[in-house]
Amino acid sequence: QSLDWHLLEHISHSGMQQTIKDLNAVYTSTPALYEQDTSPAGFAWLDSNNAEQSMFSFIRYAKKAEDFVVVICNLTPQVYHDYVIGVPKAGAYQVILNTDKADYFGSGVEATNHAEQIIVSQAKESHGFNQSISVSLPGLATIYLKKVSDES
Repeated sequence: QSLDWHLLEHISHSGMQQTIKDLNAVYTSTPALYEQDTSPAGFAWLDSNNAEQSMFSFIRYAKKAEDFVVVICNLTPQVYHDYVIGVPKAGAYQVILNTDKADYFGSGVEATNHAEQIIVSQAKESHGFNQSISVSLPGLATIYLKKVSDES
């Protein structure tokens, strides 16, 4: 029996296919997501105890410590605007994956209003870091952020 390829005619199925395609592209093009898979130096929790909002967040580091990705997961349908998360370095962060994109059959809530999905850190302490960013966190979604410049 062949696969049910006709199901890709439905937006929910084609959206999931596009999500996986984009996730694989982000993974293979982002050393922080794979270079240190077997090393404790490649992973750090930001927040593993947010049971009240059912969220968790962490950082993945490449071999070069300045190359990292911040990952925030929201396990509830509640959208959280102005969610503050600590980041290791001052600068501009870009959303490189938002699993709530409309293309993925998500609700289309963006992490920021900036056209290029850029968020600039502020000198506000959070999660053990001196810098933080404020994002809109879609419900039932995960966002990946990568530092793209030292602007502040």
